[in-house]
Amino acid sequence: MKTKLMRLFSALLVFVMVFAMLVACGDEPDDDREAIDGDDDDVVTETNWWDSVDFNDTTLTIMISNASDVELTPGGDKYMKGPLEQVDEEEGTGFEKVQNEVYLRNAQAIEDLGIQLSYDYCNKVWGSVAGHVKELEGSTGYPDMYCDLLYDYVGASISSNPQCFANLYKYTTKNVAKLEDSAYVGGALEISKGNGFYVDLMEDMALSEDKMYLLAGDYYLDVLRAMLVLPFNLQMYVDRLAQDDPDGEALYELVSDGEWTWSKLMEFQTVFPQGETESATSSNLLMALACGGLTSTGLLYSTAFELYDMDYVNDQVDYTLKTSCPDINNLFKMAYELVNTRGVLCDDSTKGDQDGVVAAKNIFTNERSLFCGPMMLGVVEENGFQQMQRLSILPLPKLSVAHDYNTVINSRARVGAISCHTTLKVESAAFIQYVNENSGTVRDEYFNKAMTGKFMVGSGAGQMLTLIYNSIGDNKGMILELLIRYKDWELGTAHCWTTLIQEDFYQAHANDVTTLFGNSVSAKQGVVDQIIADWYQCD
Repeated sequence: MKTKLMRLFSALLVFVMVFAMLVACGDEPDDDREAIDGDDDDVVTETNWWDSVDFNDTTLTIMISNASDVELTPGGDKYMKGPLEQVDEEEGTGFEKVQNEVYLRNAQAIEDLGIQLSYDYCNKVWGSVAGHVKELEGSTGYPDMYCDLLYDYVGASISSNPQCFANLYKYTTKNVAKLEDSAYVGGALEISKGNGFYVDLMEDMALSEDKMYLLAGDYYLDVLRAMLVLPFNLQMYVDRLAQDDPDGEALYELVSDGEWTWSKLMEFQTVFPQGETESATSSNLLMALACGGLTSTGLLYSTAFELYDMDYVNDQVDYTLKTSCPDINNLFKMAYELVNTRGVLCDDSTKGDQDGVVAAKNIFTNERSLFCGPMMLGVVEENGFQQMQRLSILPLPKLSVAHDYNTVINSRARVGAISCHTTLKVESAAFIQYVNENSGTVRDEYFNKAMTGKFMVGSGAGQMLTLIYNSIGDNKGMILELLIRYKDWELGTAHCWTTLIQEDFYQAHANDVTTLFGNSVSAKQGVVDQIIADWYQCD
């Protein structure tokens, strides 16, 4: 029986093969011949929870910023709203090609979801947006969704009078956010690294595990534009220090091996000629450094110091500021050493002054310094950087080899939120989920065509950018310091570590910083306790 079945099977196989050969050798069908529809029973159609949401041509209103900023031009118009029409791919710059992808993503969302988009603009400067949001929430003119400065939104997220943002963790488990709404069919805003959300940063922006108000992900491209990086001049590196390393491979390998530290950076001081004095007109400087908030933020938070202890007391989170941190003592000593290293131009008249940041940046883009100070990635979009011969980037150096690289997201990053008063929570969540999961192409175009593909040099820069992106990590210490400033600006300005470091760049801390710690902790702990109390006042 088995033999007969085998013979029958063989005969059928031969028949099928012969038939297939005859069909292949036959004439092509006429162009106007109607195709025969196949059986679709085996076709698997992917479904998403937002497929069950009836948008009914609903218009969602999104508030984005158009306020000018000397350190990072707002990207809401370009990278969220997108252009009114596509540009010619062949003639467009790398950044215009990214905007094409934004245009296509939004157009597809409108078509697939049956939704319309409208944009409001906020032209408030840094530090004023939170108050504007609170004013809107107290009126009838609030948008459905927000996108603006991380600094302001972490503050607005603890505002209980009135509350501003919807709690994404409403009655749900961690990492799957559910907005309370009777129409929320299937209801989960799926927050995970796998679908483009920056979960670590979102958790840093939340003060407890049962509440989350702010969104960060590929849709909010400004978050990536606000990553702190260290631009460097590859051409100067080769000409002055490493003629046998034309592509900078040895330097990139140093970074990849985890040995890129501030002390290692200072060893490159031989780029600065012996006997010369640092000045704004010097050529071949090691670094032009503005001793302001951007630099001190990069120095401090890229180290991912543990500045507090976190615990739960009676089901509520409790943050206790540490009374000592040995690494901060080392950091103060290193900062003093850095500004006194041969070839580093750092004028205390630029301390805290935005003009100083611009001046230091211009020295670098005019190709007179090997390294730029800590900068946001988005500044590379500026003409000065684009016109450099061979621009590349590195992560911010570590305090020691024992530390990990930690990419700081600057407080000017524009993150998102859903209004707690909107009647379109479901539609807003569905739109955000859709565009975020379809923004990977925008992100990749930004990295590959606009950054490493056009204005940075070669695969080495791409490797570094990947390392920087994958090192987005601990920003909680920075978030708490921002909240202290939001709650009590005068106290926060006087006692936050970024302020203390930039004020003490010019003082040799031969002794430890125990006194600074004691003063800052005693002053700030009460403010932190009030911040947590406000957090739990929010819904």
